[in-house]
Amino acid sequence: MIEYKNLEFIKSRIEKNNNFIITTHQNPDGDAIGSSMGLHFFLKKLGKTSKVINYNNAPEYLNFLDKGSEIEIFDFERHNSLFDNVDVIFVLDLNNLKRLVDVGDFINGLDKEIIVIDHHIEPREFATYYHVNTEVASTCELIWDLISQFDEDYSFDTAISLYTGIVTDTGSFGFNRTTEKTHLIAADLIKHGVKVNDITERIYNSSTIQSIHLYGDALRSVELFYDDKLGIMVITQEMLVRANMTDNELDGFSTAPLRIESVKAAITIVELKESGSFKLSFRAKSGFGIRELATKFDGGGHELASGARVKNISLLDLKNKLIKEAAKYIA
Repeated sequence: MIEYKNLEFIKSRIEKNNNFIITTHQNPDGDAIGSSMGLHFFLKKLGKTSKVINYNNAPEYLNFLDKGSEIEIFDFERHNSLFDNVDVIFVLDLNNLKRLVDVGDFINGLDKEIIVIDHHIEPREFATYYHVNTEVASTCELIWDLISQFDEDYSFDTAISLYTGIVTDTGSFGFNRTTEKTHLIAADLIKHGVKVNDITERIYNSSTIQSIHLYGDALRSVELFYDDKLGIMVITQEMLVRANMTDNELDGFSTAPLRIESVKAAITIVELKESGSFKLSFRAKSGFGIRELATKFDGGGHELASGARVKNISLLDLKNKLIKEAAKYIA
């Protein structure tokens, strides 16, 4: 049975312990890296020992949040002893152990206290304690709530991390779960030295020419179905190789079909290196929840933004299956 705890309790766990490891989901986005680094820097300011250990690298445009190259990529031989000596493992911005991939397999066998802080619905049971709030737009908001429980103020490094995560997970404050409090938190982060224009430049104006060309290829792949209410975009391995990019560098691509006025829901199919494997991104406008469609492909997420991974299927068969299933929700 999942044991939910308030932030006051989690504060007490931080106060009573000294060694922490923070991890987040594979292919981490702005909210995942922002919440992880925001908490990491705050724990260090409290005089705690903290490590961020992830399954794989973040996209290059988020590297400015890790100037000291403190994020480590999980390696059993290197990190086994660190996990042996840890007091608490924080798992941020996810509620399903499989999204940690190898890190999840490893910590699942440990007798350690694991605390999940997240904003996604329907958590799976694997951790010791959970703090989940599905009403907020980002996990970074929950980390701000947590550190606000302490008398110790937070640093600029925490501020810039949390602000970046909030901006990316709210779509620059444009998504439906952006609230008055979201803006008040952002204002407090700005008071701690965040330069809004600098974050905008780093997130939105730091693309390579290869990325722009890939984006163009992806846009040309868009097809419309069901009276133009469904848009499907395809990014193949050939396109990724041509652009010298990976599937971990596609933040922002999946919302592109929603820019078409008639499109209410969008599905982006990304072909992975493993033959017959694909990553799916589901996005929708308000009133056209798409999470239930994602669950049909063993995925999940939010009503307007979900994801899934599928294996052992051809691109054509997957596309046809998506179109057929989508009819129940969009047609």
